[in-house]
Amino acid sequence: MGIRRSLVVALSVLAAAGVVGCSSDDDSRPTPGTPSVTTAAECLSRVPDDVLTTLGWTPVGDGAEATQRGCRREAEEGYVEVRDRPGGYDRLCATLDRTGGVAAGVPADWLGELLGRTVTACAVEPDAEVGATKVALERDGGAVTEVTVAVLSPTPRAQVREAVAALIG
Repeated sequence: MGIRRSLVVALSVLAAAGVVGCSSDDDSRPTPGTPSVTTAAECLSRVPDDVLTTLGWTPVGDGAEATQRGCRREAEEGYVEVRDRPGGYDRLCATLDRTGGVAAGVPADWLGELLGRTVTACAVEPDAEVGATKVALERDGGAVTEVTVAVLSPTPRAQVREAVAALIG
């Protein structure tokens, strides 16, 4: 019984030291390699009202929401999500379609036409006016911006494409 009691006391002391050790004033600093936290205000500038207006959607709530994955804006008719991903454009495009399995996205030539410049992007679009459109755009330095427009109420493809162009533009 003495060994068990000593073990319990030792573990309690170690646990308490760990808790006390975690409560320094420097905890607010991010550790190296940790992505910075995006605020709701920054997200509202990334997914502004005019994007939802382009889609013909009615926003839900006060504005955009910062999530672990990026910035998300919800509407009665669906949601829009924008996030930046480090490197790996080719890898991301190879697995962009995750509906019913994993498949590659296809070149999104229409995005370059809407933006009026050459872009490297791939996309997955639904066959109907309901479903998820996902676009990956390669940025300078190898970063990737990924946009998802999940449509719950019929929305014409042309409107979804215009909204994606506005988000990436």
